[in-house]
Amino acid sequence: DRLAADGYRLLRGQKVGIVTNPTGVTADVRHIVDVMHPDARVNLTAVFGPEHGFRGTAQAGGSEGRYDDPATGLPVYDTYLKSGQPLADIFTASGVDTV
Repeated sequence: DRLAADGYRLLRGQKVGIVTNPTGVTADVRHIVDVMHPDARVNLTAVFGPEHGFRGTAQAGGSEGRYDDPATGLPVYDTYLKSGQPLADIFTASGVDTV
């Protein structure tokens, strides 16, 4: 909410990726990806989903792999159980400047 209120000033000129899950909502209970994606003030280019996926569609302990979100068309990268170099490799492959 604060980034949006400030016009995403800190993210201007960056290809932005967001790590989020179903609890990543604004004060008015809209998913942050659905708020950021259509906003021309921010260039959201990738989503990284932990366990259960960013929309909560993956089963516990399951992986959704890499896919495009049907609602936004954004590439979604599964980060469940990823850390260290494997996680860094996912961020690099996504082409984002800022996570």
